[in-house]
Amino acid sequence: MDLEKASINFKVIIIGNQSTGKTSLINKYVYNKFSNDYKATIVSQFDYKIIKKEEQNYRLSFWDLAGQDKNPEMIKLFSQDSNGVIICCEVNNIKSMKDTLIWKENLINSIDINKVTIILCENKCDLLNKNDEKINELENFSQENKFNKCFRTSSLNGYGIEDMMNYLLDDMIKRLEFNEDEFDNSLNSFSLGKKKEKKEKKKNEKKKCC
Repeated sequence: MDLEKASINFKVIIIGNQSTGKTSLINKYVYNKFSNDYKATIVSQFDYKIIKKEEQNYRLSFWDLAGQDKNPEMIKLFSQDSNGVIICCEVNNIKSMKDTLIWKENLINSIDINKVTIILCENKCDLLNKNDEKINELENFSQENKFNKCFRTSSLNGYGIEDMMNYLLDDMIKRLEFNEDEFDNSLNSFSLGKKKEKKEKKKNEKKKCC
């Protein structure tokens, strides 16, 4: 699908600790590829994918921030104009899960959370035992800390990635439509206010004339 045909662009940032598989996650979704050769992202990496949904093309632009950089100023710059955020942690790594709250705290000081979808992603679930029941822990953690949704994924076999991205796209579309309606309502209110102001002005002018 040609890039030029995408009429709506959504900026999605991927943040989280180093080695949580952020780059591998995006490579799996965009290119359906996985590599065991680990290379830490330096500063940031950019990729995109174009999705067609209900006769509308959407361009998902993915910005992958280096995992060692929790600097609030860098996150503020990085998250500007974003529509969606995926905060990654690593399965069986409690510290990486707890650190998602640091990433989230630094993030929410830089964005309007009513306009941005924030997802908690626990990656590398292929490392879990088949009988592991930790999904409830993930959901509880997500709800308690007010993430919009949580997903368990695997960059190795692709588990959960499509479901996460489909949810992300649907939610970003809903927020875009809601904010456009809010904007239209604001314009209508402003227009009505101006009309009322003009009527009052004319009324006062007539009073002065008579």
